[in-house]
Amino acid sequence: MSLRREQAEECEETLRSQINELSTEKRAKFFKEINKRIKDPDTYASMNYLFLGGFHHFYLEKWGRGIANLVAFILSIIFLASGFVPLISIGIFTLLIVIGVETYAMFFSQIIVQEYNNKVTEKLLKQYQGQERATAKRVIEPIKTEAINPGKQ
Repeated sequence: MSLRREQAEECEETLRSQINELSTEKRAKFFKEINKRIKDPDTYASMNYLFLGGFHHFYLEKWGRGIANLVAFILSIIFLASGFVPLISIGIFTLLIVIGVETYAMFFSQIIVQEYNNKVTEKLLKQYQGQERATAKRVIEPIKTEAINPGKQ
């Protein structure tokens, strides 16, 4: 797992240096926007610990995984409550799988959320870099045209 953590931290460091290349005005807007979008690893871990139904996946906008986890959890509870021995066995098995998968997510919540935050940061940064390039292009294009055709507009 240390390799995964190192990769996430390296990605985060690269993103920080790219953010620092933004103009002061764009950087301030960027940080205002990114602070609304990033997620807290402790909240993710708490949601995982308190609600095995997959609500922590919804927190990170992983809708498919959240729905699958919620359905598996609800079915396991229904099977356990059925009183029918074969269904109880399936319910126990399903619940153990859900608990196993979610225990992993709980212990590695820091890295899971860091990777999510890196993706969100990268996506937003590309938007801001695109805006800066577009602005620079609007400024540079008239200068190039003037240099090629002096006196003509």
